[in-house]
Amino acid sequence: MAGLVATPNISQAEAAITIASDGWFPAVSLAQVREDLVLDGTITTTRLRRAIRHGIAQVNNELRAWKDEQVQATGAANLAAVPSETIDGEHVKSGFYFRAVCGYVEADLFEKHRGYDLTAEGQRRAEMLDARIGEARRNAFWALQDIRGLPHTVSGLV
Repeated sequence: MAGLVATPNISQAEAAITIASDGWFPAVSLAQVREDLVLDGTITTTRLRRAIRHGIAQVNNELRAWKDEQVQATGAANLAAVPSETIDGEHVKSGFYFRAVCGYVEADLFEKHRGYDLTAEGQRRAEMLDARIGEARRNAFWALQDIRGLPHTVSGLV
């Protein structure tokens, strides 16, 4: 069956919503996350806010020791004060922070978005979502490594 699928419009009020972090890391805009992840109105504002709060908490937790090191070493009052390149007017480490949060948001949303349909089509869709979830987690990990100035590959002897 082919046809158009209508999705709810995003409210104008949502465009102004930001989720504050801990004051050291930057706030995250719902509209920017929705645009970056290409999310339509099927993801409600409430679900998106919850996923962003969770993503921020995960990233902040991952970066807690690194943040403490930066405050001790440079006295940085916030992430934007940590020495970093600026590309196209954006502090690179702040961009990586946003990317890490988006990675966790995307993984969270799509883990919960899987259906219970066990038809062949449902199985293909679940496999596609699994791949997207894995890519989102990888992107979050890479962004965290970029903030820390570490390589993307972590390996060790087994």
